[in-house]
Amino acid sequence: MSSESITVVVDGKEHVLPRGALTGRDVLMAAGGDPERRDVLIRDDGGAARLVAPTDPVEADEDTVATFRVHRNGGLRHLKVDGRLWEWGAAGIQESDIREIADVADDVGLFLANSGGEPLRRGSMVDLTADWVPHVVTRQVATERATVPVVVNGRSRELVAEDVTYEDLVGRAFPDRRDLANRMFTVTYRDGPADRPEGSLVPTQRLHATRGTVINVTATDKS
Repeated sequence: MSSESITVVVDGKEHVLPRGALTGRDVLMAAGGDPERRDVLIRDDGGAARLVAPTDPVEADEDTVATFRVHRNGGLRHLKVDGRLWEWGAAGIQESDIREIADVADDVGLFLANSGGEPLRRGSMVDLTADWVPHVVTRQVATERATVPVVVNGRSRELVAEDVTYEDLVGRAFPDRRDLANRMFTVTYRDGPADRPEGSLVPTQRLHATRGTVINVTATDKS
């Protein structure tokens, strides 16, 4: 690559652009974006996500590849990751995006500091539309995970794993099911994870239980 050009990556695709007086508008338009359409350009290298306005200069060392994401018809949102302010162009950010941009190792957990330290489960979304700025913190996850205290049919229980299945919960509520072959089970819960604090489960579905989740399992005759 010539020293007079710069390689940038936008949404996973490489673009080689003239280095001189390169701006956010140039990068956005090279990727098919349009600032007049409220497309938002976010630079995500360097361990954080930050807005690049159309008039902002884009600089990078010759050995550095600047990476960006375009949010079509987006709007500026904020979050903090380990105390560092991030900017984002969509209403929510995936847990996997935070992990990728901040280069968080697999054995490190992500937690919402302003939701009582609730863990972010894999594949979840952090809502950025609230009046408060979400603060995500990283924390080493112990090899042996602590149990999660929940309530099942009015009785306190300790779950060894946070992710439990419909079948696990039915088994806990009705440990002897041999006499219940002609019954069907309904599993509902409340005070669950932030992305879905209440709901129900059907066979094979999983629930990411959090401290204090209240679970009710009822049995009814199939006939």
